[in-house]
Order: sequence, then structure tokens, then C-alpha cells
Amino acid sequence: MSEFDDWLKRNNAARPSENHQGIAPLAKRIAEENHLEWRSIKGTGEAGLILEKDVLMVLAKQGKRS
Repeated sequence: MSEFDDWLKRNNAARPSENHQGIAPLAKRIAEENHLEWRSIKGTGEAGLILEKDVLMVLAKQGKRS
């Protein structure tokens, strides 16, 4: 297991795709509830992890709120 895989497991983050670093569980839930394609969101967390604040920023720019 790589250091990154270990970090994902410790932080209960979604498994990354080939082109994306991953998403925190709360951020993923908010994105899905608001029908956002989370893989298109640029993450600001460690190793590019998408955080709640990243999803909320996208929603704010779109005029939506979770």
C-alpha cells in the first residue's frame, strides 16, 4: 500500500480515479445531493483532495446552496 493509499484509508476519502486525487466523504455527499460532477472540482486539500469548502465554493458560484 502506498503512502497516499494509506492516507486515503485513514481519512475515509473516496478512492481516486486515474485523473483525480479523491474527495472527502462530506464533500462527496454535498456534491451528490446537489447533482455536481465532483470529479470536475479542483481540490484544495492534501494531495488535491476535494474538501467540503471546495464543493460549497462551486455551489456558491452557481447560486446554489446545499
